[in-house]
Amino acid sequence: MRQWIYTSSGERLYFDRLGRYDYPIEEIATCLSRICRFAGHTQRNYSVAEHSVWVYREVKRLGFDTRTQIAALLHDAEEAYLGDVTRPLKQLLASATLRTLSQQITYEVFVRHGADGTNHRAIEQADKALLATEWEQVFEHQPPPEPFTDNALDIELEFLEPLHAQILFLMAYEELQEELAGESAA
Repeated sequence: MRQWIYTSSGERLYFDRLGRYDYPIEEIATCLSRICRFAGHTQRNYSVAEHSVWVYREVKRLGFDTRTQIAALLHDAEEAYLGDVTRPLKQLLASATLRTLSQQITYEVFVRHGADGTNHRAIEQADKALLATEWEQVFEHQPPPEPFTDNALDIELEFLEPLHAQILFLMAYEELQEELAGESAA
């Protein structure tokens, strides 16, 4: 049985050799900009790339360091290779295999791009606050499946087309890499 996929850059990602892949940022940005949040069940396109930029912005607003901000931007990077599995389905499956693959890819992406995931609670908090925001703006009049424990953020989602979401994601990444380089030089 084939245990690999062709990636958007034309390379093969072998799921049994995740540590040998480069995880290029352009590829991650391209894929995340093409994947719609909520398994596509939205009235307008709202990509994982745009979502990731909002999570990064919130973590930055909260004053976390550059490496944590990179982790926030890349917190859903594994979805570029595994797809967007909705939260309820993840909970229903509780698949150790899916969780392990997700964690391995996340680790490899973080290592290659200078991210520090040790402040994962801050990223989760920003992600949950954004979920409340998304629910209000994406589903408007639909009640949430469960009460949100976090308040919605005071932002307006942009519902960017894929190419614009990709560019926004890459611009955020480049800005963070420049900050990281500046910190290293100091």
